[in-house]
Amino acid sequence: MFKATHEDLIDFVGGDVSRETFDALTNYVKILLKWQDKINLISPNTVADVWKRHVLDSVQIVPLIKQIDEEKKEIYDIGSGAGFPGLVEATFLSAEGYKINLVESDNKKSIFLREVSRECNLGAVVHNQRIEKMPKACADIVTARALSSLLSLLDFATLLLKDGGVAVFHKGKNVTEEIEEARKKYAFEYELVDSLTDSDAKIIKIWNIKTV
Repeated sequence: MFKATHEDLIDFVGGDVSRETFDALTNYVKILLKWQDKINLISPNTVADVWKRHVLDSVQIVPLIKQIDEEKKEIYDIGSGAGFPGLVEATFLSAEGYKINLVESDNKKSIFLREVSRECNLGAVVHNQRIEKMPKACADIVTARALSSLLSLLDFATLLLKDGGVAVFHKGKNVTEEIEEARKKYAFEYELVDSLTDSDAKIIKIWNIKTV
């Protein structure tokens, strides 16, 4: 199994990463692999490559979040599952004043998310709730990874985002087709960023979302 070193993480981020942050990520992965034997948190065929497929893939969203207006600190990660990217966001950003909220309807996964947050001292708030049942206009930033189509993600984002809010989603090779489909219902501005871990994937940052 590939395990990133502290130096690997610094190189990947392209800047300083504290030892505490690296240790928290390492502990997170340790807890994840322990729980994976009990409940299916990640695809079994990605367990051996968890650092690249899940951890580093999630890490790359952090600098994109920090490029957004520094006053926007309330993040809601929806369909958090195993905590990617939400718990990774918390690992890097909680100490900088961001409040990370993880929305997960599955009770067992919510218990897992709370244990990681507690054991790794991440300060994330876990909402064991369906996304559509969350309070409206509660988020400055909405994130999601491997959850749904872009159209469905925008349906959720428009419920949660405050005016001026921004959505940041991990998407796969069909992102162009998904954008075309989403534009049938929504007008929006967006930026596509190449994934650093998958040559076919993109990260899409979306703002000014309006119903057509």
